[in-house]
Amino acid sequence: GPYTFTDTNLAILGTLRIEDGAVALPIGTLSIGGSLLNVGGTFNSATGTVLFNSTDTGESVNTGPSSFHNVTFGSASGGWTITAHATSTGNFSLTSASQFTVSSSTTLHVDGIFTNLVGGGATTWTGSTLRLHAGVGYTINTKAAGGDAYNNLVVGSSTALRAWDSSGTVSITDGDSSFYSQDHAGASGALNIYGDYARTTGTDYWSYATDFD
Repeated sequence: GPYTFTDTNLAILGTLRIEDGAVALPIGTLSIGGSLLNVGGTFNSATGTVLFNSTDTGESVNTGPSSFHNVTFGSASGGWTITAHATSTGNFSLTSASQFTVSSSTTLHVDGIFTNLVGGGATTWTGSTLRLHAGVGYTINTKAAGGDAYNNLVVGSSTALRAWDSSGTVSITDGDSSFYSQDHAGASGALNIYGDYARTTGTDYWSYATDFD
């Protein structure tokens, strides 16, 4: 290398395997219909998006020493396993999948907005760590999409998270971070609050006896 994809948007129907050199990915959307295996080189996502849209299960994601910017997993019949530590400097969106696994002893680090609209039995987080460091407040999922059972969930500095029907071992990194877990662990009416939760505008209403959602 170095190697550069000159197309703004590009679709790869199978697996992208990087064995050496430095690869500049498209500045728009790179769609990958198979696995991503970075086994000896590096890649640069710049401000682009990597879209995993395989229609098959059994795909693997190994980013090596490189980081995604924005990344989306979006195929109702696709299945992926993140086999090594991975970082997204932008947003990480799990919009549809038949199977999604983060391998045990692996950390997924997201600096942007993390969205999980899959959850439940389709995902596996056993032994893994999810680190969310957006530095803003947002909601991970929707009530309709259902929640997830994370293993370790680390909430980064100045990050205020909300989630529905979710659980996990939650770690708060500073006094400005919080996790507001509604219908915690799928228990209707249960509310768990971790960290220094503050509502600066509007009003929250919650009662264990009344399921407001």
